[in-house]
Amino acid sequence: MSAKVPYVSKRRDEPRTVYPMGSLIGKKKKSTIAPGQFNYAGHGPSFSETYESAQQHNRNELTKLFQEESRATVETINDIYTVASGYIWVIYRDPYAQVSPVQDVLFPCFHKSLLSLYTSQDLTMSGLWGAARPHLRHAFESLMIAKYCSVNPSADIFDRWIDGVEIYFGNAVLKKIASPEPGEFKLLWSLLSDWSHSTVRAGQPSLELKGTDSEAGLNFGITEVLLQCIYHLLVSHMVTPSVRYYGNRYRNDDCVELAKARIQANFKHQRSFLGPGSLQLIRDYRATWTTL
Repeated sequence: MSAKVPYVSKRRDEPRTVYPMGSLIGKKKKSTIAPGQFNYAGHGPSFSETYESAQQHNRNELTKLFQEESRATVETINDIYTVASGYIWVIYRDPYAQVSPVQDVLFPCFHKSLLSLYTSQDLTMSGLWGAARPHLRHAFESLMIAKYCSVNPSADIFDRWIDGVEIYFGNAVLKKIASPEPGEFKLLWSLLSDWSHSTVRAGQPSLELKGTDSEAGLNFGITEVLLQCIYHLLVSHMVTPSVRYYGNRYRNDDCVELAKARIQANFKHQRSFLGPGSLQLIRDYRATWTTL
């Protein structure tokens, strides 16, 4: 049996980059340092000062660029929370309602995903698009686990999740979905994993605004997809026919129905900007799953 040949990067033997000394020990020119630039030159703002001033600067600038996307994201999260509030009390307080047998997975995954998506939006609008991305991965994995448990309640992933036992997401979920074909799920998970682990593509090198517009736009695109998934999990899996009946019967205001209407209007608007892969992922998540 031959020994495995180790991978060797072509960059390994590249010559070291050496910068002119003047760029490090020259005169202190704070005005030339871009907001969010960590220059490691021994003068100028401290790390925390650079970080905090860049956050405020980026939020001001990104609000101009992504005001509509941020507004729609926050409004949709608020409306999903309103719809959930119209039914969660039935699940946990009405002894006559018939709830999902995997409710102990559904609600925690739903709630934590909603929190992760809001956190991601908040970090992205501060220019922290790299720090936002692990939250997107958490939301995606939670939504996939929750739906898998809902369509296959007897699977041991339910037991492992509620007991805090390690779950190998690819083998336990993605490879167990027979229909729809999970190709889009795998592509998104691979991308989110690459951003979340310690890879060359994870995190961000600085808080400078340059290039942040495209990275922030990508975060918002993924968030819009996941919001449509989380709403499907809520109304099609958490809210059983019995829960829907009691919730609708005893609710005494129209706020839930108004929130539902706004959600559908926002989703319709968002879908007009999403690419084919994103639209396919939404369709696949909302489809009727069969599992192995």
